[in-house]
Amino acid sequence: MENISFLLGSGFSKPAGYPLLSEMNERLGNIKADQILVDGAMTAFFLKGENDPNAKWMGLDQRLFAQEFVSFYKNKILPDSESFNYEMFYDFLRELSDSKEFSTELKHFFQEFKRRRKTRTSEHDLLLHFDLIFMQLIEGQLWKDFEVASVSKSCNPKYREFLTLIEELIEGYRIHFHSLNHDLYFEHLGRSDQLPIVPDDGFDELGSSYYGQVTHEFEQYHVRLPRFTNKYESQICLYKLHGSIDNYWFRWGRFTETIKSKRGLDTQILKEENVDGKLAYIGDGLYYHPDILAGTTQKIERYTHGNYYPAVFKHFESNLKYSIALIIIGYGFGDEGINELLDKNILNRESIPVFVVDVKSPPEYFMKYENICFVAGGVSNFDRKQILSKLAN
Repeated sequence: MENISFLLGSGFSKPAGYPLLSEMNERLGNIKADQILVDGAMTAFFLKGENDPNAKWMGLDQRLFAQEFVSFYKNKILPDSESFNYEMFYDFLRELSDSKEFSTELKHFFQEFKRRRKTRTSEHDLLLHFDLIFMQLIEGQLWKDFEVASVSKSCNPKYREFLTLIEELIEGYRIHFHSLNHDLYFEHLGRSDQLPIVPDDGFDELGSSYYGQVTHEFEQYHVRLPRFTNKYESQICLYKLHGSIDNYWFRWGRFTETIKSKRGLDTQILKEENVDGKLAYIGDGLYYHPDILAGTTQKIERYTHGNYYPAVFKHFESNLKYSIALIIIGYGFGDEGINELLDKNILNRESIPVFVVDVKSPPEYFMKYENICFVAGGVSNFDRKQILSKLAN
């Protein structure tokens, strides 16, 4: 069976109500202390207009630091000609976290903040806590509850053409979906009435020794969690290249494993271990936040780190090489690492069609390739026949 690859960007999830990069930048670039909650377990999220009864004391230093640090970056670090970009800001944050020496301006910022707040928290701990908070605020922008159990073509008109295209392609091809999105909307569509096969995401629950906890009134129960096994055996496969808001990592000694959490569970992850001849549930003692890649350079550096990202990127390159077509939906070609892999593995092969489904044509640089085929309309309004007719030739 021949292979067809997809590459999905943020424009793919936009019709379902998920924010584009520009909207994420606006929200994350204007953090206000009274608009976020940070509790004692360092859980953080944006408030939705409700009052926080603990606003005067719980997490106040962390919330104020988040507001003032973002403001400092915008006013002192970001050039006047540039707008706030949360990915570039995250690069700045990670560089500071790894730095042993701060600039004079930054030292003054820390000194003034600690003086006003009368705190002895170290600069690196302030940054560490902010990193944890910021990642959770990103997660909050991408988390949605799915109210409709059925996602058939008839009750999901914005994705009717997409679902129909997959329904027809599955008759003769193995399909590889590579997503740059952290959200879970594709997984929701993967349960569509039109798709007889649930996409294989490389995680396996059977035999896993990892557990989450669900609290029901006064009882707490353990729920087995899938861990990444790198097995992609289905006719439809999903590779979350930049991580996912339900992916977490667990560190046990020098060993790190990627775990997939489930809705409704506490954030704590436990590992079943034999301790002195008895089974016990062991935590790694860390704060938990989703394992997602952010930052224009930081995420590229992590492509080769850990057990998850090197594996999915290896599949990405292999799938590009051995696919008879690539269908790109909602990707703005703004990721240098992804663009380099496209250049290397498929754009230079003139006989392999690359369909770009979007509301606007790709940047001029990519239109120079003879195998680029622009399909207007975006995921909600494109004509699948443009793709199917060319594949039939």
